[in-house]
Amino acid sequence: MAAQAQIGKMLRGDYPAPDYGEYNTEQFTVRLFYGGCFLTKDGNTLYEWDKVDYIDNYYASYFSTFTLDRVMNVMKIPLPMGYAYKRSRLNLNHRLMRLAID
Repeated sequence: MAAQAQIGKMLRGDYPAPDYGEYNTEQFTVRLFYGGCFLTKDGNTLYEWDKVDYIDNYYASYFSTFTLDRVMNVMKIPLPMGYAYKRSRLNLNHRLMRLAID
């Protein structure tokens, strides 16, 4: 139960983004898109009808699919779920990368 309370504190909701400071390279925010679908329009891949949530105060040394699963449980999103991410500076026409179990 304590883990769920901690995850609940990490979900931002309507609050502003935290200021991690110039020298804090350990913490970061995950922008989570879910509930949508992929479609191709005029040769461009789009992700439409999605919901967006932010998970703040993630620590890089503790980032794992296990923690993401706990976030999904708190958000009442059914598991099992696969996770993918878009590489920086690329659009959705490039292949998404699968986040593997660590």
